[in-house]
Amino acid sequence: MGSIKVKVLFTGLCAFVPQKSIYNKYGDNEQLIQVIMPDATMTYDHRPVLLVPAYNCIFSAQPSFPLTTAPDYYATGKPVNAFFLKEVDLAFFGQNVPVQFEKVDTVLSTQLCPTQSDTSFDWISKMGTVGAGEIDSRVLESYPPASVLARFRLTGGTLATYSFLSYSGTNERDKVGKWQFLRGSRVAGQARAIAEVSALEFYVEPNGNDWGLEFKFWGSGKKSLLLKEEDVTLWVVNVPLPNLLGYGIGAVESPQLHFEHFYELAMTSTGYLPWLVGDCGAGGLTGPKCPTVLFDPNAKVK
Repeated sequence: MGSIKVKVLFTGLCAFVPQKSIYNKYGDNEQLIQVIMPDATMTYDHRPVLLVPAYNCIFSAQPSFPLTTAPDYYATGKPVNAFFLKEVDLAFFGQNVPVQFEKVDTVLSTQLCPTQSDTSFDWISKMGTVGAGEIDSRVLESYPPASVLARFRLTGGTLATYSFLSYSGTNERDKVGKWQFLRGSRVAGQARAIAEVSALEFYVEPNGNDWGLEFKFWGSGKKSLLLKEEDVTLWVVNVPLPNLLGYGIGAVESPQLHFEHFYELAMTSTGYLPWLVGDCGAGGLTGPKCPTVLFDPNAKVK
């Protein structure tokens, strides 16, 4: 069989941390981006979870739990296996897993609203432009602090915006919101759309049936998840467990609350938070209303 197309969709409390300046501390030049899933202290604690179509799994550790009815944002209508990612690193393995990312921009798009075809990574919120360009190096250590629940190592592919944070009006599932980052009366940049679900896409060549994900539990060895030789879409989410099980929990999902936790990963922060100021008049998918962010790959790590 030829190459397999893999799409990984990220949503919830997920921070992309490019490692241009720090991957050498691990002695591994393929660790190009680390996805950090921080802890939350909201009314409902978030849980980082890997969602895999049940029919794709060949062999793995026992799933944390099966979901016979997948969350609505998963949009497959088929059962999935859910794996809790508490204190675990994840990495892909197989033949010819890509080791080079396409460009990851840190400059905000000049557009206020996306066009229908604009799925670039430009729409993800750049922490360097909203008050937190430097990340605390402790979250990248072999044994990170308790504020980090799990990490996912990305070694190559194309990053893009998959869907946008919705407008919380009457037809919230039909509108893309336009957000302004504010701290008191201070404003950071122009009002604009914000990415809610980010997508990583790449191709991998299986070595026989040997391809999939490797779970590296901090301090307790590793195990593997083998997948079938076919195209697959996976989700990595960090959302409240009630949402994962299909129960809405209302106001605690606000982007303002989520960004507070991203700022906690930084060494210094001016604490700009997003506030809805209108809509773009465009349609878009919606997930659990948790925007992902990007820390500046050129920023220093302290």
